[in-house]
Amino acid sequence: MTWADVACKLDGITHVRHAALTFNGTWGAGLVQYPSMVAGALPDLIEEIPVPYPASFGPLGGDASSMSYAQSVQWAFNWVSQWLAANPLRTFSLIGYSQGAEAAARVAMALQGGSLAHYLPNFIGGIAFGPPCRGAGFHAPTIADPGGRGIANVNMASLPTIGGKVVWADYVHSKANGDAGDDMYGVVPTGAVGQIMTDVYSIATQVQLNNIGLLTTNVIDGLTYAVKDAVSAPLAAIEAAGDGIAFLAAPGGPTAPHISYGGEIDGYSNLLPDATAFLAEIADLTPARTAA
Repeated sequence: MTWADVACKLDGITHVRHAALTFNGTWGAGLVQYPSMVAGALPDLIEEIPVPYPASFGPLGGDASSMSYAQSVQWAFNWVSQWLAANPLRTFSLIGYSQGAEAAARVAMALQGGSLAHYLPNFIGGIAFGPPCRGAGFHAPTIADPGGRGIANVNMASLPTIGGKVVWADYVHSKANGDAGDDMYGVVPTGAVGQIMTDVYSIATQVQLNNIGLLTTNVIDGLTYAVKDAVSAPLAAIEAAGDGIAFLAAPGGPTAPHISYGGEIDGYSNLLPDATAFLAEIADLTPARTAA
């Protein structure tokens, strides 16, 4: 309970805040990760609602019955759909990291003309860290365009706006922004090179891997096989493998660009303050409403 809640209770009124549906990264269920850090920084404006999805990658390192990445993302989508139905008037935002960023983006896309479009008036915007579904040219307003697009096979084609202001921010570490390396999950080239990386990634998300390091190693192995097997566009396959290997061997350690959005690793910017400021801005654009 915040001081604002206490004051409202003493005055006999209800302190209304926006909900922030937060999606942790792979195998981060129950942990405090970037989405919670951002939502928790604005307790007077935001009430965090953690999405309790598996955030899993199958049984390696986990239970034999653990869901694949793709199944886990779908589970998160289904849970959010049920939450929205139970809270049909409440204003909300979406904040996701890594696998959670893909889940959040898929919800956002469904809000924009898809199966969840009837809840769009309640949507105040969202934030994604290391976003696999980032569309080409999309990025948070305070960072440089990293180029390319996210690695997922579905990318956001448009961004939500309120009153002409874009209310979605993709935060991506990239050399274009002065970081030591590119986050492969948020930055792959457009064209044949990126398509090869996406194809390999899509296969990897269907199998049983449950941490980002194992996923990355699997993707790199797949890219290496793509080089060996390439009949058409062999140069693209070689470049795709090179990009993947560069990510695995990034300054700061394997996958460093993807696991340092709080500036934990030297050479990578702390993007949490910018994301918190962005959330405060979009929270002020729409009056908060509850489900009642």
